Amino acid sequence: MELRLPSEYQEVEYIETSGSAYLTIPYTVVRYDTFDVTAFYNRASGAYVLFSCGTGNYQVIILIQNRDSLYFKYFATGAAAKITFSNDELRGKIANYHIDKNGMLTMTIEGETQRYAESKYISDIDGNEKRLFILRRANGANNFVGRLYKFVVSNNNAKKLNLVPCYRKSDGEIGMYDTVSKTFYTNAGTGIFLKGADITRY
Repeated sequence: MELRLPSEYQEVEYIETSGSAYLTIPYTVVRYDTFDVTAFYNRASGAYVLFSCGTGNYQVIILIQNRDSLYFKYFATGAAAKITFSNDELRGKIANYHIDKNGMLTMTIEGETQRYAESKYISDIDGNEKRLFILRRANGANNFVGRLYKFVVSNNNAKKLNLVPCYRKSDGEIGMYDTVSKTFYTNAGTGIFLKGADITRY
């Protein structure tokens, strides 16, 4: 059974940013957290972060570089794991990013292509930054350009975050509603979010 949002909010297909809008979530990623994230990347060059937590060696981060590289770290020291793509294999397509509890990233691009990278867990997040940044890097750089369809964090089969794209009906404010904490998160940056089509759950 699909969980419906409170009546004050309207679920939409996605939220979209041109690089200035992002979300800040008061959640610290911990050992064995898993991620299930669906997004659409739409830039030809530069470095863009889908999400990030922590600023030291043991951060969790997915960074897309240009059209042909993705860097991934899950509590590991040293260099991030890397996936290499053919030009435009990732850009302009909907992709799912799944991180399991052991630090293995599985990518599925439009339900077909699969790529894997491992960034083995070593220690909990260090550094001073404990928040989760979505569509931006924790150090304030590399804002994402594209769409976010889904963002779920789980641990030991229990959902910790279940962020649903939506807007508040009273004023049209666009963001994501967390069905776990029952909290509506809105743009923490500048500019505005755009939104996809309304979704109706029955």
